Order: sequence, then structure tokens, then C-alpha cells
Amino acid sequence: MNPMAIFKIKGLLTAFQTNHPKVFPFFGAAAGYVKEGTIIELKVKGEEGKELLCNIKVTPEDIELFREMKNFAMNTNVPEM
Repeated sequence: MNPMAIFKIKGLLTAFQTNHPKVFPFFGAAAGYVKEGTIIELKVKGEEGKELLCNIKVTPEDIELFREMKNFAMNTNVPEM
């Protein structure tokens, strides 16, 4: 990965954490609950009230992806997930 891209992502994540301080602690707490077979649900509600909903059933490959994302975050000094 391009080192400049990593710095850009780090800056964006730092700004995101400043604007939404409860998100990363939530991810950290939720990580202890996510196992194979867990259902993760995402909901987006627009200003006009329209909602979009999606869910996934966590697979072993998803667990590996989450593990790698956490390792990446820890090795680039971005806010821990």
C-alpha cells in the first residue's frame, strides 16, 4: 500500500474518531461478541426518513478479515477497533 495513502487514511480516521468518539469503543466492545454465525446488521436512515438495512452472517473468512483489519490499525497507529 502507498505510504501516503496510509497517512491520508490515518488522518481521516483520526478526524472520524474526534467527530464520533463513541464509535471505536463500540467496535472494541462488540469485537468480543462477534463469532462465526453472529448476525451483524447495518441500518442507514436518511434525513427524509428512508431506511436502508443490510445484515450479514459472520463466516470464518470474515473473522480473519476483522483480525487483519485490527492488526493493520494497531500497526499504523490509527484508533483501535
